Amino acid sequence: MTFDELKEKAHALPLKPGVYIMQDAKNEVIYVGKAKALKNRVSQYFANLASHTEKTRAMVSQIDHFDVIVADSEFEALILENSLIKRHQPHYNILLKDDKGYPYIRLTVKEPYPRFSLANRAAEDGARYFGPYGSRGSTQNIIDALRVALKLPSCSRKFPRDIGKERPCLNYHMGQCDGYCRKEMDQTRYREAIDQAVRLLEGQFKEVGEELLAEMEQAAEELRFEKAAELRDRFKAIELLGKDVAMIHFKDFLREDAGGQLAATGAGQGGMGDYRTILRFAKQEKPWVFATLENTTPENSVQCLQYLQKQYDAC
Repeated sequence: MTFDELKEKAHALPLKPGVYIMQDAKNEVIYVGKAKALKNRVSQYFANLASHTEKTRAMVSQIDHFDVIVADSEFEALILENSLIKRHQPHYNILLKDDKGYPYIRLTVKEPYPRFSLANRAAEDGARYFGPYGSRGSTQNIIDALRVALKLPSCSRKFPRDIGKERPCLNYHMGQCDGYCRKEMDQTRYREAIDQAVRLLEGQFKEVGEELLAEMEQAAEELRFEKAAELRDRFKAIELLGKDVAMIHFKDFLREDAGGQLAATGAGQGGMGDYRTILRFAKQEKPWVFATLENTTPENSVQCLQYLQKQYDAC
């Protein structure tokens, strides 16, 4: 694509969260980034080049085409960016990262009350690590989003050492923490919240949501309305992290290129017709892939699915 074509395509993108994947003329992924609004972020690369750093200008000069993945939420975009960077190790992601590298989320699983924190690198210290993620800011956003959704503590108190020693802090009174510093709160409830956080990091939005709904209905049947309301609020918070089953929608994932060969990236209709695939993050290391094809003949549908399976097996 010419520079003007890239610019025009960027301006046509939706104002939705997602991930953009820059590729060179050899179809190699050279940069992966996330955006709150794809149109605004991607358009910046092709406007006012003089304002870019030298490394960014070098990256833009290598872009032959790009693809975008529209996510249902910013949280999904963060998780997807992480997965794509791990898989492709794009050249310019490596060059443009800060000196501390790509950060991780660290969970102290061996402690009685495990805590999430940001780490510069994974270490063999008995903790569990998630990542690496694209930037320290995005990693901290993930931690903060999980804390808010599951009402986990963000204070400096140590548990169980400080349980019952002082009154709950402001976060508890503002409804941002369940107040695990109170004597009446047991460790089991904390562990359940941490388990849900881990599963959300693994992409299990649907499963966690279904469990919360079942608990909410049971609480309502038992006339424990305060508990039911609490579970309802938690369910709504998790929905904000990843709407509806945490799925990412791809449009025009495959195309038929000028030489009649199937390509794994690119936009356009081509001989394969219009269709979309759906990636569902059911495992951390490698996602399950479900595909739905639209406006294709039965023969083309078989070709598309066979190619998707081949690409997935090669990941």
